[in-house]
Amino acid sequence: MRWKRNRPSPAVVIACLALFIALGSTAYAVTLINGHNIINGTITGKKLAKNTLTGRQILESRLGRVPSAANAGTVGHLVVRKVAISKAIPVSGTTSTPLFNLAGLSVVHGCLSTEEQSLHATASETGILKVETFDEGNPATQPFFFERFNLTPADGSQDLLAGISDSENVMGRLIWQTSSRKVITFDFQMETNAFAGPDDCTLGGTLIAG
Repeated sequence: MRWKRNRPSPAVVIACLALFIALGSTAYAVTLINGHNIINGTITGKKLAKNTLTGRQILESRLGRVPSAANAGTVGHLVVRKVAISKAIPVSGTTSTPLFNLAGLSVVHGCLSTEEQSLHATASETGILKVETFDEGNPATQPFFFERFNLTPADGSQDLLAGISDSENVMGRLIWQTSSRKVITFDFQMETNAFAGPDDCTLGGTLIAG
């Protein structure tokens, strides 16, 4: 007994044809799509698999600051700052340059026409101020100390190097602490005529405040 073979219906033929076209188009797309024919800005982050991009594909300089990096300008919530100036020695008088105003203390550097240098500090809240310096050009010279307990805004400007034997070649450290537990540590060096060229007053150091 022979079975009668039925021809596929038009609907089946159309469905199979659509399937073949779809499969063929996918294979063609896999082969054809590349970086040259993707329009800029058409692929969103939702279309990318997680953890598929690395630093090799990302231009770090174009990235903004992430929220957790808001403290990147500080270390452990401490301000860390370079302090560096170089001023021509004036013909007369003093050239004053503010160095910093932090944690209740402001310090101003002075470059004198006599080629000496000065440091003056003013408190905006009560604290303890100590400064130790020594003459790096003559290590045998005894260190010079400035010390002031309970320094208040009413005390005005304090000459931190008053009485020092030589302010032209100095290394030192300033420490400031307030009753509200703010602290400054400032390590510095001062040199007169440190570089070739016009006579100058130079100061450089590192400030930590918090």
